[in-house]
Amino acid sequence: MAARIAFMGTGAIGSYLGAYMTRAGYAPVLIDPWPEHVDAMKTRGLRASGSQGDFTVPVEALHLTEVQAVREPFDIVFIAMKSYDTEWAAHFIKRYLAPTGFMVCAQNSINDETIARIAGYERTVGLIMSSITVHLVGPGHVVRGAGAGRDRGYDVFRAASRRWSRCWTASTPPASRRISGASAGPSWRRTVWATPSRR
Repeated sequence: MAARIAFMGTGAIGSYLGAYMTRAGYAPVLIDPWPEHVDAMKTRGLRASGSQGDFTVPVEALHLTEVQAVREPFDIVFIAMKSYDTEWAAHFIKRYLAPTGFMVCAQNSINDETIARIAGYERTVGLIMSSITVHLVGPGHVVRGAGAGRDRGYDVFRAASRRWSRCWTASTPPASRRISGASAGPSWRRTVWATPSRR
């Protein structure tokens, strides 16, 4: 069974990552407090444009008030809110996290500690995004300005957790992606995320 993924917050980072994960076939659920943005995603889909191309994907978007209808818990929740919204957002979504699930701090590791105190240190993953330069220009539309880091010799995404003994990067060789029960997704270089096997 595929991992159930959600984004708690779909501003620039959440929308950008959510659009690419959706296009890669992972079908994340996108949750956001901005009503116009959620309505736009529901009716027109989520558009990602800029230096990496231009595409629109249909997504499953939820208003905060609709999350109460979620019956199947999430295996992975990306917290992609503004820093001042981190604590309430983590508390809010924790009840929808599977017992073996974890939260990813998609905030350049600024709020890892806040999330870890709520979800548990063993259930929190820090994510650093370098030179991604994304902007939510309006409801349902995110733009990336910077070019791909791999074209300039560095990793744009790096993730690490106390749960594993090392971190992954976008250029981690396939043979070394298995880390204490973790395995990279099949589209590692495109979607740049990994999920642990269920225990």
